[in-house]
Amino acid sequence: MTTTTRTPTNGLPRWVAGLRANSRQPRFWIVQALVLVLSALHFALEAFEQWTPSPGLYLLPISTLFIPVIYAALNFGVEGALPTGLLCVALSLPNVFLFHDGPQRVGVLTQLALLVVLGVMVAARVDREQRAKENAEMANRGLQAAENSLRSYVQLAMRAQESERQRLSRELHDETIQELLVVRNSLRDPAQPGQTIEQRISRIENSLDSSIGGIRRLCRALRPSILDDLGLLPAIEALTSEIRDRSHLDVAMTVSGTPVRLPDEAELAVYRVVQEALRNVERHTSATHVTVELTYAQDGTTACVLDNGQGFDPTRPVAADRLGLVGMRERARLVGGDVTMSRADGLTRVAIRLPPHPGAPVQRVPADGTAATI
Repeated sequence: MTTTTRTPTNGLPRWVAGLRANSRQPRFWIVQALVLVLSALHFALEAFEQWTPSPGLYLLPISTLFIPVIYAALNFGVEGALPTGLLCVALSLPNVFLFHDGPQRVGVLTQLALLVVLGVMVAARVDREQRAKENAEMANRGLQAAENSLRSYVQLAMRAQESERQRLSRELHDETIQELLVVRNSLRDPAQPGQTIEQRISRIENSLDSSIGGIRRLCRALRPSILDDLGLLPAIEALTSEIRDRSHLDVAMTVSGTPVRLPDEAELAVYRVVQEALRNVERHTSATHVTVELTYAQDGTTACVLDNGQGFDPTRPVAADRLGLVGMRERARLVGGDVTMSRADGLTRVAIRLPPHPGAPVQRVPADGTAATI
């Protein structure tokens, strides 16, 4: 049998809502009509003395009322079983006081009470099973959605990994290897016409410095050492400084609260989200100003990137092929945080928030190169 879907509220409003839902179903009124027919037949038999059973069978007419009550319990839950049982009691009370007395009256009243109690117990069990089924279906849908998202994310991550490998290979080949070839050729043929020894050495040094700079840039892209050595705040400061130097963006940074070291996984997640958000601003938004806000508070750590670019519609679902945005949320979720995206007053806001973590004071590197504790 199928059960009626009931409104997921609590207490009396839930019961009233369920009763209203049942009252719109023809089956519910058919059950009530069956109760009326059985009660009328019972009353007619006893009123016209057509029912004169042996002493052990006087409860048989009342027993027929179990049929509609149990049916209502199985199909409509408590919201159907309770009113049906109370209707049975109300229609049977005239028979109890008019045609029964003594032990028979007590027996009939006891059976009516059992009728209501049993109907409610069966209905409550049905409601619990229905809720468990709905919760299981909801969990299965959530699990399926998570599996689909994870599968899509893994596929995109693999493609991004191959794309990153291709980019690194091309950059090493086009820049670093070419510069090293220049150095090798200069060393093989030191007697180049029109150049002094100092000029050739300077050219070799410039090529080596360029190669070292390129390798350092690749190392920072793969894993910034400053993040491991000094922590999140200096790493983001270095990131914003690098973007300010290489692009047209006016990049500002504000820090609130007392900076502390977070777990390695948490700092890496925040850094990558901020890095990806800044990369999106730099590439896609035509922004002129961007602000990175880093907030340390008792209720958690928040990093926010705001820009005045063209932005996006945050109400639209993130497409499965947008690896950057999907990656932000996955990184945050893995460390117990969440990423929010919004747009208001001409500003696009991407924020990652992490729950509280016990941390140590941050080491900063001032201009003189000596470590200082905040």
